[in-house]
Amino acid sequence: MTDNSLTPVVYTMGKVASTSVSGAILEANMPCHDIHSLEPEYLRRTAQECLARGVFPPRHICVSMAHRNRLFLKREKCLYISLLRDPIARNMSAFFQNLHLLPDEIRTEGDPQKLFEKFKQAYKHSLPVTWFDREFGEQLGINVFDHPFDPGKRYIHIQSENVILFRVDCPDEIKGRVLSRVLGREIRVQRQNDSANKGYATLYNKVKEKARFTPDFVDDIYSTKFSNHFWSREELNEMSSKWKESH
Repeated sequence: MTDNSLTPVVYTMGKVASTSVSGAILEANMPCHDIHSLEPEYLRRTAQECLARGVFPPRHICVSMAHRNRLFLKREKCLYISLLRDPIARNMSAFFQNLHLLPDEIRTEGDPQKLFEKFKQAYKHSLPVTWFDREFGEQLGINVFDHPFDPGKRYIHIQSENVILFRVDCPDEIKGRVLSRVLGREIRVQRQNDSANKGYATLYNKVKEKARFTPDFVDDIYSTKFSNHFWSREELNEMSSKWKESH
C-alpha cells in the first residue's frame, strides 16, 4: 500500500544501520527524520548534560525535542521505520561509538582484553531488549510484540500501525523494495556509517575477537521476549554459540 501523505520517521535504537535507511529516503528527495528516543526525561537530561559541558546536544536529540509533540506522537501522520540487531553485537558497536563520552579510565584503555572487561562491567546490556517497550510501547502506545514476526522474511510491515520493522541482516535490496512500495518512490538502501571506517576500528576488531561471555549472560539475553520474537530458535542457538565462553 502506498501512502505519500505519511512522513517517514526512522525511530530506532542506535547502531542498527539506521543511517543507511534515512539517507536513502533523503536521497529520494523525501523528508525523513532519524531519531533514537522520544522519552521526555531522557531527552531533557541528555540536553542538559551536553549544555553543562558547553556543547550542543546531538542532532537526533534536538530533532526529537523539536518535533516530539507536534508530529512524532501523531501516529496517523507518521510512517515509523525501525531496525533491530543481535543485541550483543549491537551493544558492542554502541559502546565503541560512544567511547569518547566515557570516563578516562575506559576511554584511554588500549588493551583489548581489559577494554572488553570494562565493556562487560560498565555497559547497560538490557538496553536493546527493552527498547521497543520503552519507546514504541510507552511513547506511541504500539506493542510490536502483538504482531507475529517471520524470521525468514526478516521484516514486517504493520499496516494498521504505520510501522515497518527490519532486522539489520535483511538485505538492503529488500529494504529498498519495501520502502519503495510503501512510500511510492524508488528508495535505494546502501550501507553507510560503517564502523570499519571509524578511527576505533582496529581496537574494536581486536575486542570482538576476544569477546566471549558466560553461558548465563548469553542465555539471559537470548531468552528475552525481544530475542525470541525476532529470531528463530535455530538462529538464537547459532548466535549463542558465537558468544559463549568455551570450556
